[in-house]
Amino acid sequence: MLLPVGFISLTENMLTQEVSTFVKIFPFSRGGRILYSTLTGATALIQEDFPERLRNEKLTIEEKQNLIEMGILINNIDNEKQDILNLFDQWNQKKKTLNVIAVMNLTCNLKCIYCYEGDRKNTDTHMSKETVDNLITFLSKRLDGNEKLYIDFYGGEPLLSLPLIRGISERMLKIAERKGIQYQFSLVTNGTLLSPAVVDSLIPLGLKSLKVTIDGPCEIHDLQRPRISGAGSFHTIVENLMDAYRKIQVQIGGNFFWDNYRRFPELLDYLLEYGLDPKELLAVKFDPIAETEGKNVISDFGKGCRSINEPWLSEASVFLREEILKRGFSTPQVKLSPCMILFEKEYVVNYDGVIYKCPGFICHKDYIIGNVKEEDPVVPHIYKPNLWKNTKCMDCGYLPLCFGGCRYMEFVRTGRIDNVDCRYDYFEATLGAFIDQEVRYDSGQ
Repeated sequence: MLLPVGFISLTENMLTQEVSTFVKIFPFSRGGRILYSTLTGATALIQEDFPERLRNEKLTIEEKQNLIEMGILINNIDNEKQDILNLFDQWNQKKKTLNVIAVMNLTCNLKCIYCYEGDRKNTDTHMSKETVDNLITFLSKRLDGNEKLYIDFYGGEPLLSLPLIRGISERMLKIAERKGIQYQFSLVTNGTLLSPAVVDSLIPLGLKSLKVTIDGPCEIHDLQRPRISGAGSFHTIVENLMDAYRKIQVQIGGNFFWDNYRRFPELLDYLLEYGLDPKELLAVKFDPIAETEGKNVISDFGKGCRSINEPWLSEASVFLREEILKRGFSTPQVKLSPCMILFEKEYVVNYDGVIYKCPGFICHKDYIIGNVKEEDPVVPHIYKPNLWKNTKCMDCGYLPLCFGGCRYMEFVRTGRIDNVDCRYDYFEATLGAFIDQEVRYDSGQ
């Protein structure tokens, strides 16, 4: 439930404080309660009588000071709302990293049954050398005033464009060194081409991390992610993973349907038996698959689902997170999660040089904001970056975890992005369990 808003009398040297809009209190499975800020991510274990003592101004000075430091107690609710409205303007002014998703191709050596790229996949859709030159020029002009350039190479399967990735990285390393900034990159890969030799060759060029997709145990994975020939891909991926994760940061991702997510922990058991050390793996995160308009789409959603708020998805999310954590693996924490469309220095460059603000919209002409051949991308008003700046969202304690939800999934459902992709019901059903998990496993309970 939301912690009741009230005024707290502090010492004479401290201003009267109010409880932040973005504070939640949940029961803790080991006793007591958990105090959590969706804005700051601060978490504290509290006694059952804490909310009553807070309302009745019975907290100690030390407790009040701690709450202020955590962002639980604030000076003024109206000022907090104004700060939230100005949040991204401030972040964009301070941000010193240029982030780019580079879609190297829409070609793949797998034939996943749910691929969101659909008919666009496996056509002649590789980034050309001319586009590479334009991309490097585009990036070089935007490095001044930054401290870091980070490229996430994406596909299709990006390693099918390995020579281009090497070429881009070699050139960007030289440019970054000349300008006195850092260059790093990551890969989102199916893992089949991720041989030890490939990893070893990319690390000196700036490879920082990998995201490798494995859809559960072998039986399920090979059904959902077969090679184009129909042969399985599971064992090749696992063998490559076992070499890579000790050399570089690796996150395992996987995509589940409503009727098979309970079998995904079998993958984790298999990896543990194979000898994988969960403490050396960056993270594990499984996501659902959506069907819409007769086509399958990779997203935050599940089979037959067009909304994250469907009850089965809440159950699946809590279940899988628990299974990941109890086996000693890490998974991304619940925290403030802005969409990349809200940041000025984040772009998606498609294989043809066309620029978007979200990878979900690649090849949708209405959502183009520019081209790497042009001087500057157009401000992306078409993505509705201020959609969340309305009374309902601003009064919602879950706003920092959502900021209007996923524009692309609203587009999937309605063909438009004029409405907020509200995730209130999902967070109502899951957030308490998620924070309980984080407190238990962080404290070893």
